[in-house]
Amino acid sequence: MSLSARAQYACIALLELARHYADRPHTPLTVQAICRRHRVSHPFLRQILNRLRASGLVTSARGAGGGYALAVPPEQISLKDVLDALGESWELAPDEPDPEQNPARTVLARVWRDVNRTLADKLSNICFAELADRYRRELEQTVGEPDWVI
Repeated sequence: MSLSARAQYACIALLELARHYADRPHTPLTVQAICRRHRVSHPFLRQILNRLRASGLVTSARGAGGGYALAVPPEQISLKDVLDALGESWELAPDEPDPEQNPARTVLARVWRDVNRTLADKLSNICFAELADRYRRELEQTVGEPDWVI
């Protein structure tokens, strides 16, 4: 399993929106703010956010003070929700029937099915509220530290 740039940027954007939600729920955050902080292409991020809006994970507001906000609390959005909304494959191996019913393939197919099930459970149980808390702690550790050494 390898995450696409689109999936990674979607998670970064939702992480920023979840962090923002903790301080100002339902208040939009601009695409420019997210792009500046993470050096992401503005058109690419807008395309991603529009897809997340179509899936009901975020809302958007136009005009002055506009931007994007979480449509639901971050406790209700999982990593799996985001990957599914983007149509990203998160499975380690596809669950395909073996027309030849080869015993080795059958055994491996069962293993991959179990691994995929475990991965789905893990992705479903990691919510953006938890990720935002981790992110906040990480920022607190790095803020205020000098970028130089004497």
